[in-house]
Amino acid sequence: YVTSRYGSWEAAKAFWEANGWY
Repeated sequence: YVTSRYGSWEAAKAFWEANGWY
C-alpha cells in the first residue's frame, strides 16, 4: 500500500502532486 511503496503518506502525496495525480 502507500507506506510500503513510498515510505510515508507525505512522500506518496508529494509524488502524486508532482505527477498531477490524485
